[in-house]
Formats: sequence, structure tokens, C-alpha cells
Amino acid sequence: MGKLWCTFGAILAVLGLPLLKEQNSPYILLSILGVMAESIVAMAVYVTVIEKKYRKKP
Repeated sequence: MGKLWCTFGAILAVLGLPLLKEQNSPYILLSILGVMAESIVAMAVYVTVIEKKYRKKP
């Protein structure tokens, strides 16, 4: 869980860089779509990899 969180934070910081340059930059769309995709991938990794490890089997 810690590795996923650190990776998520690093990618989020990189995707936020276009917001620091110009106010009306077209790269802001890349930032928004990238954060959305990153969140979906993080949820998928959590459900398929991390949760499977700790789920109790009947």
C-alpha cells in the first residue's frame, strides 16, 4: 500500500507541473485527464493486487 501511495503522489506531482507554467495552457487538459487515468489505475491495482493478498479465504 505504501509503494502504491508513493507512486501515486509522484505521478500526481508530475501531472500538476503544467498548472504552474501558464494560466491558459492546453496542457492543463493533459493534467486533468492524466489524474483521472491515474486514479482509475490506482484503484484497479489496489483491487486486483493488494486486496487479493489480504482477503481471507473461506
